[in-house]
Amino acid sequence: MDGVRERLATNMRRLRAARGISQERLALEAGVDRTMLSKIERRISNPSMETLLKLANRLGVDPVVLLEPGPVSSLSDGSNYRMTTGHPIAVHEPAPCENS
Repeated sequence: MDGVRERLATNMRRLRAARGISQERLALEAGVDRTMLSKIERRISNPSMETLLKLANRLGVDPVVLLEPGPVSSLSDGSNYRMTTGHPIAVHEPAPCENS
């Protein structure tokens, strides 16, 4: 279980940082409590499936991407991908927020 928590925390921090989103903003826009998000990123708490889906949706990725090993990388065209078992998986950017 610790390995899954570590992957989730690492992937969330990297994706959030790559998008320039603070914990507070991600939590607000995803409809998740900020302290819960902080606990997830510190590997203290496990998110519910609903929370995981909300966070993945706001980050613009499939929820599976949050749990997979390996960093998210960028291609020269600016799109993001993750290598998994030798095959790239696209990581989609979220739609722009009207209140940004």
